[in-house]
Amino acid sequence: MLTYTLESCENFDKEHIIDANEAYELALFPLSTVLFPTTSIPLRIFEPRYVDLISRCMRDDKGFGVVALASGAEIGPPGQTHTLGTSARIVDFDQGPDGLLNVVIVGEERFRILQTKTQSDNLLLGQVIELARVPQFPIPEEFQELSELFDEISSKVEITRPGGPPPSSAAELAYNLAQYLPLPIPTKMVVLEIDNALELLQFISTEIRNLQRQGQ
Repeated sequence: MLTYTLESCENFDKEHIIDANEAYELALFPLSTVLFPTTSIPLRIFEPRYVDLISRCMRDDKGFGVVALASGAEIGPPGQTHTLGTSARIVDFDQGPDGLLNVVIVGEERFRILQTKTQSDNLLLGQVIELARVPQFPIPEEFQELSELFDEISSKVEITRPGGPPPSSAAELAYNLAQYLPLPIPTKMVVLEIDNALELLQFISTEIRNLQRQGQ
């Protein structure tokens, strides 16, 4: 029998946990990207383990967890993942002409993985604890240019946003920019770790300036 303990989580910070006693098991979907709360990404499902997972989630109206890969590939046995992830909810689905299942998921809550185990079908399960939400407040005037940047990005690329309207809070804006900007995975993981909305916007602003310098 597999035993889960809080001590198994490195860099564990109880101040960022809603309730350390509320650990629960969550099916994990390792990806070569980071999903943030309030943002959405499309997925094409073809591996049997994930077809079964999506079918169960849709039938039982449940979600699953998305975690970024630290090493390894999306296909085949689970690779090494980061310990921070985001719970996901399915908001749209259809079956393509190739028979593959296409779904759109939206990020909800951040969580930290305490421990993982792998099922016989290679589906990764994690014992996780949910992290507190980043407090929401309006986008400060000095960061309005970031809203304009998001509008520019969304006009040039196809961005699926369930609910439609552009980000209206500081954290939501930071998460959406982090989702679609060409930032490396380690940088996106820093964004996911930050629990202060103003710090999120400041960090994103710095990374945008870095990208602009690299493009010169």
